[in-house]
Amino acid sequence: VSPLTLDREYLLRYLEIVDNQILRNEAMTAIGDGIDMGAFLLNKQSSDTRRSKVIIVFTDGERNYGRDPMESLAEANAANIRVHLVGVDLDEQIKGRPAVQALIAAVRTYGGRYYEADTMRELRTAYSELDTLEKSLVVSETHVANDPVYHWFALSAVAFIGVALALNAIPFFNEMT
Repeated sequence: VSPLTLDREYLLRYLEIVDNQILRNEAMTAIGDGIDMGAFLLNKQSSDTRRSKVIIVFTDGERNYGRDPMESLAEANAANIRVHLVGVDLDEQIKGRPAVQALIAAVRTYGGRYYEADTMRELRTAYSELDTLEKSLVVSETHVANDPVYHWFALSAVAFIGVALALNAIPFFNEMT
Protein backbone atom coordinates (compact mmCIF):
# COMPACT_ATOMS: atom_id res chain seq x y z
CA VAL A 1 0.00 0.00 0.00
CA SER A 2 2.89 2.36 0.77
CA PRO A 3 5.30 3.78 -1.78
CA LEU A 4 8.85 2.47 -1.29
CA THR A 5 10.76 4.56 1.22
CA LEU A 6 13.61 4.54 3.73
CA ASP A 7 11.86 7.18 5.82
CA ARG A 8 10.54 5.28 8.83
CA GLU A 9 8.56 8.22 10.23
CA TYR A 10 6.81 8.76 6.89
CA LEU A 11 5.95 5.05 6.69
CA LEU A 12 4.46 5.05 10.19
CA ARG A 13 2.35 8.14 9.40
CA TYR A 14 1.26 6.58 6.12
CA LEU A 15 0.20 3.32 7.77
CA GLU A 16 -1.93 5.25 10.26
CA ILE A 17 -4.23 6.39 7.44
CA VAL A 18 -4.66 2.89 6.00
CA ASP A 19 -7.87 1.24 7.12
CA ASN A 20 -9.95 -1.72 6.03
CA GLN A 21 -12.06 0.50 3.74
CA ILE A 22 -9.04 1.25 1.56
CA LEU A 23 -8.24 -2.44 1.09
CA ARG A 24 -11.81 -3.81 1.07
CA ASN A 25 -12.04 -4.69 -2.64
CA GLU A 26 -8.39 -5.38 -3.28
CA ALA A 27 -8.49 -9.20 -2.79
CA MET A 28 -5.08 -9.65 -4.39
CA THR A 29 -2.23 -10.67 -2.13
CA ALA A 30 0.99 -10.84 -4.19
CA ILE A 31 3.52 -11.74 -1.50
CA GLY A 32 6.06 -13.13 -3.98
CA ASP A 33 5.90 -10.02 -6.15
CA GLY A 34 6.45 -7.83 -3.09
CA ILE A 35 9.52 -9.82 -2.05
CA ASP A 36 10.86 -9.68 -5.61
CA MET A 37 10.39 -5.92 -5.83
CA GLY A 38 12.06 -5.39 -2.46
CA ALA A 39 15.00 -7.63 -3.42
CA PHE A 40 15.38 -5.85 -6.76
CA LEU A 41 15.48 -2.42 -5.11
CA LEU A 42 17.87 -3.55 -2.37
CA ASN A 43 20.27 -5.01 -4.93
CA LYS A 44 20.00 -1.94 -7.13
CA GLN A 45 20.72 0.45 -4.26
CA SER A 46 23.66 -1.41 -2.75
CA SER A 47 26.20 -3.77 -4.20
CA ASP A 48 27.91 -4.20 -0.82
CA THR A 49 27.33 -7.87 0.08
CA ARG A 50 28.60 -7.37 3.65
CA ARG A 51 25.72 -5.09 4.61
CA SER A 52 22.59 -6.52 6.11
CA LYS A 53 19.66 -6.45 3.70
CA VAL A 54 16.20 -7.01 5.10
CA ILE A 55 12.67 -7.17 3.74
CA ILE A 56 9.71 -7.04 6.09
CA VAL A 57 6.45 -8.32 4.61
CA PHE A 58 3.16 -7.34 6.22
CA THR A 59 0.26 -9.47 5.04
CA ASP A 60 -3.36 -10.06 5.88
CA GLY A 61 -3.74 -13.26 3.91
CA GLU A 62 -2.24 -15.94 1.75
CA ARG A 63 -0.88 -15.47 -1.73
CA ASN A 64 -3.65 -15.56 -4.30
CA TYR A 65 -2.01 -13.48 -7.00
CA GLY A 66 1.41 -13.12 -8.60
CA ARG A 67 4.60 -15.08 -8.20
CA ASP A 68 5.02 -17.97 -5.77
CA PRO A 69 6.57 -16.54 -2.57
CA MET A 70 8.57 -19.75 -1.99
CA GLU A 71 10.59 -19.06 -5.15
CA SER A 72 10.98 -15.41 -4.18
CA LEU A 73 12.18 -16.37 -0.68
CA ALA A 74 14.76 -18.77 -2.12
CA GLU A 75 16.08 -16.09 -4.48
CA ALA A 76 16.17 -13.49 -1.70
CA ASN A 77 18.09 -15.93 0.49
CA ALA A 78 20.56 -16.60 -2.34
CA ALA A 79 21.10 -12.82 -2.57
CA ASN A 80 21.77 -12.65 1.23
CA ILE A 81 18.50 -10.87 1.93
CA ARG A 82 16.65 -11.83 5.08
CA VAL A 83 12.86 -11.77 4.92
CA HIS A 84 10.65 -11.34 7.99
CA LEU A 85 6.90 -11.88 7.86
CA VAL A 86 4.23 -10.13 9.94
CA GLY A 87 0.76 -11.62 9.74
CA VAL A 88 -1.60 -8.74 10.40
CA ASP A 89 -5.01 -9.81 11.72
CA LEU A 90 -4.99 -13.18 9.92
CA ASP A 91 -8.19 -15.19 10.23
CA GLU A 92 -7.76 -18.53 12.01
CA GLN A 93 -8.92 -20.27 8.84
CA ILE A 94 -6.18 -18.61 6.80
CA LYS A 95 -3.49 -19.27 9.44
CA GLY A 96 -4.24 -23.00 9.25
CA ARG A 97 -3.97 -23.34 5.48
CA PRO A 98 -1.03 -25.42 4.24
CA ALA A 99 0.26 -22.68 1.92
CA VAL A 100 0.42 -20.18 4.78
CA GLN A 101 2.08 -22.68 7.12
CA ALA A 102 4.63 -23.53 4.39
CA LEU A 103 5.37 -19.83 3.87
CA ILE A 104 5.93 -19.29 7.61
CA ALA A 105 8.19 -22.35 7.76
CA ALA A 106 10.17 -21.14 4.73
CA VAL A 107 10.67 -17.69 6.25
CA ARG A 108 12.03 -19.31 9.40
CA THR A 109 14.20 -21.74 7.40
CA TYR A 110 15.91 -18.84 5.63
CA GLY A 111 16.65 -17.05 8.91
CA GLY A 112 13.66 -14.73 9.09
CA ARG A 113 11.06 -14.45 11.81
CA TYR A 114 7.30 -14.66 11.76
CA TYR A 115 5.14 -12.43 13.96
CA GLU A 116 1.42 -12.69 14.55
CA ALA A 117 -0.10 -9.27 14.93
CA ASP A 118 -3.77 -9.75 15.68
CA THR A 119 -3.89 -6.74 17.99
CA MET A 120 -2.29 -3.32 17.99
CA ARG A 121 -0.16 -4.36 20.96
CA GLU A 122 1.20 -7.39 19.08
CA LEU A 123 1.91 -5.22 16.05
CA ARG A 124 3.88 -2.75 18.19
CA THR A 125 5.78 -5.67 19.75
CA ALA A 126 6.66 -6.93 16.27
CA TYR A 127 7.87 -3.42 15.30
CA SER A 128 10.01 -3.21 18.43
CA GLU A 129 11.58 -6.65 18.00
CA LEU A 130 12.31 -6.10 14.34
CA ASP A 131 13.80 -2.72 15.16
CA THR A 132 16.23 -4.32 17.61
CA LEU A 133 17.01 -7.28 15.34
CA GLU A 134 18.08 -5.42 12.26
CA LYS A 135 20.29 -2.49 13.11
CA SER A 136 22.57 -0.96 10.54
CA LEU A 137 23.58 2.52 9.54
CA VAL A 138 21.49 3.88 6.68
CA VAL A 139 23.18 6.62 4.71
CA SER A 140 21.02 8.60 2.38
CA GLU A 141 22.51 10.97 -0.17
CA THR A 142 20.59 13.68 -1.95
CA HIS A 143 21.74 14.64 -5.41
CA VAL A 144 20.44 17.87 -6.88
CA ALA A 145 20.07 17.47 -10.62
CA ASN A 146 18.78 20.94 -11.38
CA ASP A 147 21.81 23.11 -10.57
CA PRO A 148 21.77 26.07 -12.94
CA VAL A 149 24.73 26.10 -15.34
CA TYR A 150 23.66 28.93 -17.63
CA HIS A 151 26.35 31.25 -16.21
CA TRP A 152 29.09 29.09 -17.79
CA PHE A 153 27.50 29.56 -21.22
CA ALA A 154 26.90 33.27 -20.63
CA LEU A 155 30.51 33.78 -19.52
CA SER A 156 31.77 31.92 -22.58
CA ALA A 157 29.56 34.03 -24.88
CA VAL A 158 30.81 37.28 -23.33
CA ALA A 159 34.42 36.09 -23.74
CA PHE A 160 33.86 35.22 -27.43
CA ILE A 161 32.19 38.60 -28.06
CA GLY A 162 35.16 40.31 -26.41
CA VAL A 163 37.62 38.35 -28.57
CA ALA A 164 35.59 39.16 -31.71
CA LEU A 165 35.55 42.88 -30.89
CA ALA A 166 39.29 42.86 -30.15
CA LEU A 167 40.07 41.07 -33.42
CA ASN A 168 37.76 43.45 -35.30
CA ALA A 169 39.82 46.41 -33.97
CA ILE A 170 42.98 45.03 -35.63
CA PRO A 171 43.10 46.24 -39.25
CA PHE A 172 44.55 42.95 -40.54
CA PHE A 173 41.51 40.95 -39.38
CA ASN A 174 39.15 43.73 -40.41
CA GLU A 175 40.38 43.59 -44.04
CA MET A 176 39.93 39.80 -44.21
CA THR A 177 36.20 39.96 -43.66
